[in-house]
Amino acid sequence: MSIIQKSCAFLNLVKPKVPSKILKLFEFGFKSLSIQKIISLNSNARTTIANLKTAESKAYRLAKNNRLLNTVPKFLNHLGIVKENDLINLDFSDFNGRQVLMFAKQTKEGRAIPLYFEYLTYPIKKGSQNIFIMQSIIRFLELVDKKVKFVFDRGFASPYIVRFLANLSLIFYVRIKKDKLVEINKKKIKACDLERKDYQVYVYDNHLRLIISDKSDKRKEPWYIITNDQDNLREEILKIYYHRFEIEELFRDAKRIFGLEHIRLKKDSSFRIVLWFVILGTWFIWYMHQFIYYSQRRTKKFKNGYHLSIIYYWLERIQYEIKAQILEQIKFDTS
Repeated sequence: MSIIQKSCAFLNLVKPKVPSKILKLFEFGFKSLSIQKIISLNSNARTTIANLKTAESKAYRLAKNNRLLNTVPKFLNHLGIVKENDLINLDFSDFNGRQVLMFAKQTKEGRAIPLYFEYLTYPIKKGSQNIFIMQSIIRFLELVDKKVKFVFDRGFASPYIVRFLANLSLIFYVRIKKDKLVEINKKKIKACDLERKDYQVYVYDNHLRLIISDKSDKRKEPWYIITNDQDNLREEILKIYYHRFEIEELFRDAKRIFGLEHIRLKKDSSFRIVLWFVILGTWFIWYMHQFIYYSQRRTKKFKNGYHLSIIYYWLERIQYEIKAQILEQIKFDTS
């Protein structure tokens, strides 16, 4: 089955969740924004629709359609992307002044799968970022309706967030600063002054576990990770945090490979529409990656040989097949 056929199968899979009134607009959005690099709304629209005015009109209607904003997130459960006890990385990234909070699933293949996002526009009131993060987590949990585990970098090491997660009985892993004071046997000590690598500590008003990584040539200092995970071995917890970096590679792919690094969108609604279709595009890529028509071994060898990410590899394959299909339709007169 070709990639074009796979894209049709994927569309048929999600169509039942799309309101009939916006189905054609949704299909247009998928073809113009999800399976190709984004130059601009109008430029991408013209690659899908030949008539200039029709293309620009559809791009305009797509960018302001709020129903689509509520439709795409519903595919998460329909596609079965999130499973019970999945590890979910959270992080912020700047998209031309919009601070996006992204939720992404660890894959252990170098790239996290984007799941959900919300964004802040700075400046904001003091303390409101923590409220924003906690409210976003609640909305995400309501959307997926599953118990998952969260992995955070140092920027999320807040007493409010830690207490919030503990009260929800959610497993979490948060990196803290090396000079953070933790309490052991009623004595406060800096995390960096501890000699062992695994401690039971009292910090952020909770009894938690402190895991410390070994020093290495790649890292200037060890990781100091607090967690309420009392079951996994220290080595497994360090692996969980190691794969947090997949979300940073995801941001890089979204900006450079999908083109969000340079696109300028004035309206927040337009930005949200474009980002959701980029996320939908990554879901399609992972869908193909699972049900691959090339052998897994052949694809992995080619991708790794050229040091390509999964997203870059498949986006290039999609473009190659689309262009090949167009060329086949052109008949050359050799007479």
